[in-house]
Amino acid sequence: MEAERFYQALCDRLGVEVEPATRIAEATLMALHLRMPEAEAQQFSDALPSDLRRLFAHGGEDLKAQRGSFSKFTRQQFLQYVADRLGVRDTSRAQAYVQATFAVLRQQLPEADVLVQRALPADLRDLWLGTAPRQR
Repeated sequence: MEAERFYQALCDRLGVEVEPATRIAEATLMALHLRMPEAEAQQFSDALPSDLRRLFAHGGEDLKAQRGSFSKFTRQQFLQYVADRLGVRDTSRAQAYVQATFAVLRQQLPEADVLVQRALPADLRDLWLGTAPRQR
C-alpha cells in the first residue's frame, strides 16, 4: 500500500481534500493504536507505509503518556476520542470518518484485516468491518 493512494481513496470516499483526510486518518489510527494490544499494534504498524506508520505511532506515544498499556475503551469512547481529536461535536460524524478510514485500510491492506479483527472486541470489530449501527 502506498500512502498517496490511501489518502486519495480516503479523499474520494469522504469528499474532502488531503489535509482533512490526513487529520481524519491520524485521529483514527491513533485511536486504533490505543485500543490494540502492543504485539498486534506492532504487526499492524509494520504493514503500513512510513507516512501512515508515523500517524499510527502517535497513538503509541499518546498511550505511553496515558497508561503504558492498551486502553479498553468502548465503541462510544473510541468515537468520542476521534471526535475530540478532530474537534467535531457529534460521534455520528466521527463514526463516518472512522468507517471510511477503516474501509480504505481493509481495501488497500488486506493482509492486516484478520489481524485487526482479532485484536478488537466485537463492538469495535463492527466499526472495522463497517457493520456497526449508525450513531445518533
